[in-house]
Amino acid sequence: MKASGHRMGRLRPKMRRYRAARTVCARSLMTSLAFILGVVPLAIATGAGRGNAPIAGNSRVLRELGVTLFGLLFTPTFYAVVQSLSRRLPRVGRHTAGSRVAKSISEGMGEKR
Repeated sequence: MKASGHRMGRLRPKMRRYRAARTVCARSLMTSLAFILGVVPLAIATGAGRGNAPIAGNSRVLRELGVTLFGLLFTPTFYAVVQSLSRRLPRVGRHTAGSRVAKSISEGMGEKR
C-alpha cells in the first residue's frame, strides 16, 4: 500500500508553501485572539470601579483587530513583493564558498580547509 503523501517532503512545493502559510496564519490568529479575549473584561466592565476601563478595553480590542487584519493581508503581500524584487535585481555582495572573503570568514571561525 502506498503512503498517502502526508509528510511535507512528499508534497509539491506549492502545497508546502500553502501549508506553511496556513500554520503561520493559525499561530498569528491564536496569539491575537488570546490577547483580545484577555482584554474583553476591560471592554465590558460595569459597576462602581469601572472608571475608564471600557474606553481602554474597546480601544485595545479594536486596535488588535485592526493590527491582525492588516498583518494577515499585508505581510504576505510585502513578502511576495520583496521576493519578486530580489529575483529581478542583480546579486551584489554575495560571497560564494570559493571566494577569498568566504575563506577568510571560515578561517576566522576556526574552520580549516
